[in-house]
Amino acid sequence: MSINFDIVISSDDYSADMSAGLETMKGACEATTHIANTILQKKVSKKLTKESKVRNRLKRSFKGSFGMVFSLDTTDVDLKKKMNQIGQQAFSELISYFISEALYRESVKLSKKADSVLKELGDDIHDELIEQLQKSSLHNLHSYSNHFGKDVKLRYRKSRVTQTVLAHVDRKSYKSLVPKTDNTKITIEALIQVMEGY
Repeated sequence: MSINFDIVISSDDYSADMSAGLETMKGACEATTHIANTILQKKVSKKLTKESKVRNRLKRSFKGSFGMVFSLDTTDVDLKKKMNQIGQQAFSELISYFISEALYRESVKLSKKADSVLKELGDDIHDELIEQLQKSSLHNLHSYSNHFGKDVKLRYRKSRVTQTVLAHVDRKSYKSLVPKTDNTKITIEALIQVMEGY
């Protein structure tokens, strides 16, 4: 089973800066692959290598803004079986869920199937995956938005005419990945009272 996606970079002239565009596509690739690997293998990979059993494949570009179609595939028989059991719709819901969570956004309500897969992962793997996405994948996904102020969408392609936006990023969403420090000093007065018998 293959799950088709596309990445759409807003553009006024149907072109995009190559460096920032490639970095943005790399972020989409990393995010979908990290999430898929975690769902299928129930562990978070710290690094994606050429030996990874779950991979993305470039398909084609299309007109309108600037975009690229790609798919999430696996050649491993057992992982392919798991992928088929989960299904394209539930998989895409989970990708949207994890990206939303990593960007501190409210996520869409998951179907029963997607929610069941999420619960199987457990809290530790869930939190580890969110942290992994925040380290680099989502920074890369925001590259074009940060450099050129244009929106980027990651979409699930059910067909050529039916797409669902899984993630929409811009400069504003990037700010959630970069903590802002405040040097304002705050004075706190506290009273500690000891009670008898404790």
